[in-house]
Amino acid sequence: MLSPATRAATRELLTLAWPVVLARIGIMTMGLTDAIVVGNYASRELALHSLAWAPTSVVVTTAVGLLLGVQVMTARLLGEGRPSEAGAVLRRGLVYAAQIGVASMLALIVIGPWALERLNLEDGLGTAAGPALIVFSLSMPTYLVSVACQFFLEALGKPKPGMIAMWVANGVNLALNLLLVPDLLGIGVAGAEASAWATFWARASLAIFLVIYIARLPEARALGVFDKPRRDPVAARQQVTIGLGSGSS
Repeated sequence: MLSPATRAATRELLTLAWPVVLARIGIMTMGLTDAIVVGNYASRELALHSLAWAPTSVVVTTAVGLLLGVQVMTARLLGEGRPSEAGAVLRRGLVYAAQIGVASMLALIVIGPWALERLNLEDGLGTAAGPALIVFSLSMPTYLVSVACQFFLEALGKPKPGMIAMWVANGVNLALNLLLVPDLLGIGVAGAEASAWATFWARASLAIFLVIYIARLPEARALGVFDKPRRDPVAARQQVTIGLGSGSS
């Protein structure tokens, strides 16, 4: 039989774990939603969506790992009784997320369509998938900012807001897909590219919500969220190093 202390620790762990699990499921559900809606619209557009989504999903997975230092460093500071320094971790993480997001966006925009065109796919699929790939790439900075915010909240022991925000964003994505993919508004963009725009706006809404939520936390000032962090090359390097191990795996 488990001791009362073990049962309490297990219960606390599960309470923290299940929202994190559902939030991570939400990451891939957004892509699945796109595929289902686009596939029902046109099979060729589904092929274009898959080609555009594939390279961006690899970058997303790697980038999420690179930002893990936000979660680890924040939890460490809280455990060491230094909560006022947690805001510095978040601010470094947001800058890091923006840098990774912009760099990956530019790389995907420049290299992605060029690489797809040289895969010698049938019926010009590689060339046709380029616009959707570019739109998916544009959402990288805001999405990675949202990831940094989620990691920060999870380290604070508040995983539910990130989970709820992720699934609300999935709802936004679904609604926009149903509206944009068949071009019900008559804007001249449909199929895979329209679905990519739905994902763009869903990711942007996710980032905006989480940034505002953190800023409005009652303990935000006590955590140093609004304080300009002092230069700490050692802590910054450590935060990046933690992410490098996770991102490379």
